[in-house]
Amino acid sequence: MAEDNNGRGIYIILNILDCKVYVGQAKRFWKRTHLETLQRGKDNSNLQTDYNNGSEFVYLVVRNLYDDSEDLDKYERLYMTLLEDFGLTLYNHNISKKDRNSEKLGFNEAERLSEEDKIIKLFLKYFNIEPKDLVKFDSSQKICVWNCYKANRLKRVEGSDDCDILLFDRNTIRNIIGSKEIRLASINISEMFISRAGNYVGQGLDQILYCKVEDIKKYGYCLWAFANNHVCAETVRRLCEKRRNNNEDTYACFTFTNSTTYSFSYNVSYNCLTRKTCKSIENEFSNEKEFLRLQGIGSNLKLPDGINCTSSYRASVNAFVIQEIFPTDDVIDFDKLDEQYEAVNKYERPYAIINSKTCFIRRKDGEKTDECNSICAEESGRQVSFIAKLAAPYVIALNQE
Repeated sequence: MAEDNNGRGIYIILNILDCKVYVGQAKRFWKRTHLETLQRGKDNSNLQTDYNNGSEFVYLVVRNLYDDSEDLDKYERLYMTLLEDFGLTLYNHNISKKDRNSEKLGFNEAERLSEEDKIIKLFLKYFNIEPKDLVKFDSSQKICVWNCYKANRLKRVEGSDDCDILLFDRNTIRNIIGSKEIRLASINISEMFISRAGNYVGQGLDQILYCKVEDIKKYGYCLWAFANNHVCAETVRRLCEKRRNNNEDTYACFTFTNSTTYSFSYNVSYNCLTRKTCKSIENEFSNEKEFLRLQGIGSNLKLPDGINCTSSYRASVNAFVIQEIFPTDDVIDFDKLDEQYEAVNKYERPYAIINSKTCFIRRKDGEKTDECNSICAEESGRQVSFIAKLAAPYVIALNQE
């Protein structure tokens, strides 16, 4: 995503299939993407209704305003008028059109045409069509435009200067993953990882998942980086290996987060195993060296070319070694999870689960698993979850070259 998403200006939330649009302003784009308010059910009433009914949207930055003296209200009202003039229906309902024409707002004809041209170029860039032509399309043609946009998103080069965020539904994520759905009740989750996944270091969750699925197809595994302050790699490798010796797989359950904390961070590549991880691989998981296709020897092991592991900047990162990803309709109820599970620290001692962090957790009642579906929310709404099956050595620590 464009670095300008850290700035201020005007954005739109666009419903292509219904040709509806919400126009908003932000003093900091990364703080106002509507993901959180829509998930809480407290957004613009018209927009919220369509979101609750399953519509998908794209969030687009349409105008950066670099001068703090420039009036956000003025530009917001102009873009409402311009988009309405193109034939789109506004979700906004608080400002009448007569109070936002270009003359009243103080824009001359040349300025108005310049802003209009920005909208046209944005539509051509992302949807390959001008807005005035889109509104004339029938529903099947609009579906084609929308599906082409989503497909093209997945094939972009990481680190591109795009400024769009996809507000996806569960079916979109399910189609990207492609695997057969599994339910938590069908697997042994007496111990497992929980983690959050969302838009991260310039990529949407749809784009991240697409890249990970492609890595699995090509290499047999992918790496999923996560903050390492609540998981001790050495401890969890030992616990996961104990499960493998008992013929039990280890899974990580991911829940979508709408947090934008790391959405617009710069991405950094991590491709060298830390010395501790190299030692563990050599001593305990030597059979996995070939599976991981590691390069180098001893304490200088590197990932193979093509395996991509990026994160926001830090000294080192932990990463799951994932061999398969599954869609699921199950969504964890974290209140229920707290009642039945506890997190495990590096000394294998229990502590309270921190829902916003990646944790290795186990049931408080030991190996009992017949009630595992009781941690699921009764109603999942639009919430997205997926389950990853891990492969030895389960978690590796990485740093930069």
